[in-house]
Amino acid sequence: MVTVVGKDETAVKRVTCKGCASILEYTSSEVKAIKHSYDYLGDYEVSYGFKCPKCDNNVFPRNR
Repeated sequence: MVTVVGKDETAVKRVTCKGCASILEYTSSEVKAIKHSYDYLGDYEVSYGFKCPKCDNNVFPRNR
């Protein structure tokens, strides 16, 4: 059985939620495709991020 014994602090990133100003820590494995849309030329775009656990706002980190 796999056991978690800690976190590699170099893999943890921080971002501020624009909805509630909470500072959130995340790893790249928590970033998912959460917004799918078409732009005005008809090209398909996917935005990657996660939901803020405090205010449920979509958070889109700049670097994945």
